[in-house]
Amino acid sequence: MKDATGNYILREGSNGMPGTIFGRPFEIDDTMEGGTGEPLAIFGNLKDYKIGDRGEMAIQRLNERYSEKGFVGFKVYKRTDGKLASTKNIAQLKNA
Repeated sequence: MKDATGNYILREGSNGMPGTIFGRPFEIDDTMEGGTGEPLAIFGNLKDYKIGDRGEMAIQRLNERYSEKGFVGFKVYKRTDGKLASTKNIAQLKNA
């Protein structure tokens, strides 16, 4: 698809640069499930996205699980959360 001036709306990324839609960079997030009523795509300015810590980091040492091979394993837990503070500059394409 092209815009009114003949430029492609969607352009592939190259040389380490991201692809663009209407000249704006985009990223693909495979974790967006896109079920009924859920967003398939989000377009806009995401600078108002806030990330918050929800607790302390926890580290667990796993001695027994890897002892046969002479290894020591570690599990690290960190709980975080994120939310858009303002959706006025965001457009969503939702699955019907």
